[in-house]
Amino acid sequence: MHRTLVLAAALGAAVSLTACGAIDTGTGSTAASTSSQANAKPAACNQPRPYLAVALANLTNPYYLAMKQGFVDDSLKLYKGPLKDNEGNVILKEGEVIANDDNKFKLAVNFLVEGAVGKTGLKK
Repeated sequence: MHRTLVLAAALGAAVSLTACGAIDTGTGSTAASTSSQANAKPAACNQPRPYLAVALANLTNPYYLAMKQGFVDDSLKLYKGPLKDNEGNVILKEGEVIANDDNKFKLAVNFLVEGAVGKTGLKK
């Protein structure tokens, strides 16, 4: 339940920021931008009750295409050692790999990765 709330909040924040122009979605625009264009927000952001729109990934971005292909051919691994948590504990040793379809591992993640600041609030 807690993970669902955290994921929902994160998604909501990302959608909100994307909709009102706070996140560069990589649209690939080559138009020269002025300060007013760079800070332009959709008109909905200025309404008393703004609505949100979902920004889709730029489907021609080579990094996105390579990542997508990596999932298709299973060459991209989400969890690959060495991996430590932000308290210095070793999660995966050098060379250890967790399969992308290992739901048991993914659902049991209760740590932040090395370099992240904070705590998950989840029991270990």
